[in-house]
This record gives sequence, structure tokens and C-alpha cells, in this order.
Amino acid sequence: MDIKIHKHGNEINRALKLIEKFESKNKIKFNLEIHIDLDTTNCGYFNWGESIIYLNPNLCSEPKNSAYGYTNDYGISGVILHEFSHFLDDYYDLTSEYMELVDDYGHCYLNSYSKTDLVEELAEVINLYLTNPYLLKIINTTQYLWIKSKFKSPSVCSNKEIVRKWNTWNKKTKNNCKKRWKFLVENNEINYIKNS
Repeated sequence: MDIKIHKHGNEINRALKLIEKFESKNKIKFNLEIHIDLDTTNCGYFNWGESIIYLNPNLCSEPKNSAYGYTNDYGISGVILHEFSHFLDDYYDLTSEYMELVDDYGHCYLNSYSKTDLVEELAEVINLYLTNPYLLKIINTTQYLWIKSKFKSPSVCSNKEIVRKWNTWNKKTKNNCKKRWKFLVENNEINYIKNS
């Protein structure tokens, strides 16, 4: 049996610290558990009505195929935070209100997985708000303002912070950002790309 959990401790800890910061900023405390489930065929899942996130770190994407704080965050910390977003949706019953927002203002498809259904779309919106709220604000101000009215983000929402995150992303992620969201960072400034 090949178990690589020890290798992923930093990513798990990064997600746990962000969840703790979320709790602190929002003055709430959840009784939430994260269980390692090496038998599941999913990298992570959350059962509605439970306070348990299940994670199979061996099925999560390697950092080269994913980027923390970007719309394609399929690494271990991204999966934990995605499942935590489902937990928040379940705990606060956000889906019905989000459905009204989508009916009025349209969808916010951050990646192909968010197109699965409305629940996954909402989880991806919350996940990005947790890790990089400024990017969500750039992509879709309406969704950003809606989720901001519900929770304080544990991450800094600023131009400087998105530049810092950009500098940690690989070339593939930066090119995806330029193509999809029409901006790039040059000389520590965000430059928007105009359609020609």
C-alpha cells in the first residue's frame, strides 16, 4: 500500500489555518472534523447534515496542475476548502438564496467543475472567496458582494495580495488567467487585457 499523507501535511495545515481564521474573523466556532478516507474514489466529499469532511489526498491534483487562490485549485488545501464551502452552504442553507441571485444576475462559472450544478458552483464561489476574494471581485463583483454580505473572508482582499498570489502561480495558471479573466500582473501591477 502506498500512503503519502506525510508529504501533504503543509497543504492540510494551510487549509486548517484558513478555516480557523475564518472562524475567528466571523466570531463562530464549528465542530468540524476532517477524516482521511483512502478507500473513496473522490479526492474529497462532504455528506450533508454531517460535520465531517472526507479527504483522499492521494487523489488530489499535484500543485503543478492546480494553484492555491486560483479558480482551478484542485490540490489538497483546495479540496478541503471546497468541501468546507459545502459545509457552510449546508450550515447556513445558502443554496436557495444563491439560486435567486443566479436567476437575477447569471451564473459564475469559475471552472468546469462549477458547471456541474448550482451547489458545486456555489462551493467554488465560496472557495475562491476564502482564498482570494480580490480575484472573485474582479471576475464577478455581484457574487463577491453577495458572499461578502454573509461572511468576512479570512484572506486579504487587495491588489497587493492578488499580485503576491500571482507570483506563486505556475506559467500554465498565469496563461489561463490571462485567457479567461483578461488580466495579468506586470511590474507588480494588475494590467487588464482589452479585447481586440
